[in-house]
This record gives sequence, C-alpha cells and structure tokens, in this order.
Amino acid sequence: LLYWARKPKRRLLPSSHIKVIVDLGQFVRNLRFIRECWLKPMSSNCLLCVVLKSNAYGHGIHALAPLAIKTGVDVLAIATNEVAMAIRHACGASVRVMRLRVALEEEVRYALVHDLGVEEMVGCLNTARALSVLAHEHGVVLRIHLNLDSGMGRMGFLASVTHDVQQVLNEYPDLEVVGALTHYPSADADSLEPTRKATERFRRVWVDSGVLPKRVRVGYANSSATQRLPGLRGDGMMVRCGAAVYGCRTGGPELPPKLRPIMSVTTIIARIAEYEPGVTLGYGSTFVTTKKPHTRVCTLPIGFADGYPRSLANSGEVVIGGRRC
Repeated sequence: LLYWARKPKRRLLPSSHIKVIVDLGQFVRNLRFIRECWLKPMSSNCLLCVVLKSNAYGHGIHALAPLAIKTGVDVLAIATNEVAMAIRHACGASVRVMRLRVALEEEVRYALVHDLGVEEMVGCLNTARALSVLAHEHGVVLRIHLNLDSGMGRMGFLASVTHDVQQVLNEYPDLEVVGALTHYPSADADSLEPTRKATERFRRVWVDSGVLPKRVRVGYANSSATQRLPGLRGDGMMVRCGAAVYGCRTGGPELPPKLRPIMSVTTIIARIAEYEPGVTLGYGSTFVTTKKPHTRVCTLPIGFADGYPRSLANSGEVVIGGRRC
C-alpha cells in the first residue's frame, strides 16, 4: 500500500472485508495506567521502557512510537535496525532506544554508521570486546546494557562469572554501561516463589555484592513482574513492559480492567445456516452440533491465509453484535 500511496495517479484497491483496527487512544490509556497506577505509587524515579520490537508486535511502529514518547515513556526497546530507523524517523534523534538482544557485529556497525543511537546488549565478554573495537573504530563511546541470566538460559552473564562483568565495567573505556537487566522465565506462572527466589539471588550476586555500581540502572521486570511484584518498580530501576501496553495477558492473574487490548480484527458474516443435531462440521469433522431443534452457524470469511490459526478450531471466540460467541 505504501507503494501505491506514492502514485497519486493510481487508485488503491478496494478495502478488504477483513480489517485490523488499532485503538491509539487505548494505547495511551494503557501507558498512563502503568505509569500512574503501577510506577508512581512506588517511585518517582523508575524508568518505563516500552517494547516496540517487530513493528510494535504488528501494531504499527510509526503511529505508536511518537505516542509513547508524548505519553512520557523513557526508553523504547527494539530488536532490529529497521525498527530503530523507523523510530528515528518518527521521533527524532533524542529518544532513547535499546536493543533487547545481542546484535550481530554487522548490525552494530550499521547502527553506528547511520547514527541510530542504539544502546546495545552485552551478555558475554566476547561481545563486549567486539563492541569495544567497533566503538573505537567509529570514535564513539557506545552505551550498553549488561544482560544477566537469572534462569531463562537464553543469554547473559552467569552468576559464576562476576569477574567478567567487572572487567566490562572497568577495562573498556569505549563502552559505557548504563543498565543491567534480567528476564524472568516464570513471572507469569501461578506461583511467584521461583521469581522471588531469582530476585533474591540476583540482588545478592550482583547488587548487594557491589559488582554493579549504583550508577547502573537495574531492570528486573517484564509486564507480569511489573504487575505482580511492586518491589521491582523502585528508585533507580527500570521496568520493561511489552504485553501489558498492548492490553495482552501472557499468564498469571488477569490484567486490571483498564488495561484493554488495543487491536481488534473485524470481518463480515458471509453465511448463516441452521443444522440439526448430530451434524459434523469443519476440518476433521471435529465439531458436532448438539442443540435442539437446531444450531445456527455463521461463516466468517477469515482463515489460515489471513493469519487465523487452525489451533483455534472449536475454541476461538468472536463478538457479534456485542455478544461473545
């Protein structure tokens, strides 16, 4: 559509019968709720980082990034240079942007050459060495965040290599450590006990021991941890909210009612039919009508090719005329 929009003499194709609607007002309301109801009661100095990777999880980076900044978000989190560049075009050069994964060397080099101003992630000594060389080559001091593994096992310094972290802090003048973060594997589980123990272990190994200087801002919490563990929203900390800002729940307790989904998918009803009891419907004939005298069935023209997963067969829900079916 962007291609066609640049050609004023051409006509855009008619709109599809399937529409994806993103409620920008609800996005702002979600952000304000997180700031006012989760962060401010605990601290006036806890930074809010909003995760906008993968085109804001498909919600549209160009619309959401400026709104996030206007609403007072402190840091925008991304994964790729493409999204970082989109943020620069939409929000300017002064907005803080951090990458939520360890980048390839060529990605970091590209970001430096094009002045994307991305704060990079470092999870091992080899990455620190490589980024230090790149920063020195480009004559900059590269801002970085230390990734510290607390049980996810995905990436990050282990608790057994505190000396490596101290080396990064003290021996690489081309790198400025501005943050340290971890990612809890079960903050959205029914029991918070594993996450509480991980937090205690993290603080004992990295904070209370003095390995991390006080100037390094620590980020423990994703959306679930931010909601459920108020102690992780304190002074000098940063929370990273992804799912919650879009009104999505990944597990654990329900979100507060004011945090609502910002995306809706709508379509039309293409057919209505009535079937007697005992009729099988759908792929695999897995649905069997049971209601008497008949079951009314609506056909919606949306399927696998449109991104609607087959795994929702017999379990998905729609809202028709305000009624959930």
